[in-house]
Amino acid sequence: DATREALAAAAKDWHDRAERAGDDSLRARASDAYARFTALFPDDPEANELRYFHGELLWARATDALHRGEASSELFLRSRQEFVEVLERDPGGAHTQDAAYGQLLAARSALGEPGPAPAVKGLGAVPYGAAAQELVDGYRRYLELGPARGLEVGRAAHGWASLAMRHNHFTEARPLLERAIDELDGADETRALAVQSAEMLVDVLTIAWTGEGQTTAAKAASAEALETGLKELAERALWEHPDADRLRAAAATLSASLAWKRAAALYEAGEYRACGEAYTALAEAHPEPARREELRANAAACFAEVADGG
Repeated sequence: DATREALAAAAKDWHDRAERAGDDSLRARASDAYARFTALFPDDPEANELRYFHGELLWARATDALHRGEASSELFLRSRQEFVEVLERDPGGAHTQDAAYGQLLAARSALGEPGPAPAVKGLGAVPYGAAAQELVDGYRRYLELGPARGLEVGRAAHGWASLAMRHNHFTEARPLLERAIDELDGADETRALAVQSAEMLVDVLTIAWTGEGQTTAAKAASAEALETGLKELAERALWEHPDADRLRAAAATLSASLAWKRAAALYEAGEYRACGEAYTALAEAHPEPARREELRANAAACFAEVADGG
């Protein structure tokens, strides 16, 4: 009808004029018209496209306010809500990927973005607070509805994983970290972020391996997962990155610990020759003289059992 057509035309016209002139008062008028249209005609065939345009307009207003040093969080959150509604009403529509990215950017701009967090063994999972949950929801929407591959996919997986780590959600974090590494390690500009993801992944795998109350089979599986993970990381480009010194040092320590425990298990299983060979290899590779002597003594004990017919 006339009201519908007038509102849609006015919103688009004011939006276009505002962008040409950089006039926030025209943006505000366009925003009002978009909001009135979608309130009066929520199921109109054109409504979802206008919601998307409204989300873009609110994003522009929020960004300008931020650059002027003015309050911007409310505008970013309103932008996010428009993009979310676009996705909820038409998850496979023409604007799906752009809206998925828009709602994530708006959420991060309004609520902040987490940095990498070290895992803390022994602490239970902490529920997400309201703001953290909104960010998690934003990351989830983007990873589910956005592109399948790419650097932004990696950044989103890294951001979500960082939140999960801060709240000790280690099982949730692991596949996100693996996805982040896959996406981020392929470009120089994001390889430092891939190193951060790799460090968090090693934390997750180590906590799984050292966790208490595991069955023998579960312990063996977690040890194998850690060993495999360390070997795979060592084959990636990120391994040689200047920021990877700490990662390489941690991996060396963990690899030695895994080998030591494997040698001890061989002794307990009565496989004394293999036990002696394992301890000997560890001794040859260990940099500390005192620890080398301890390992050689362990190897000698294993070979003594072989000599005794064990």
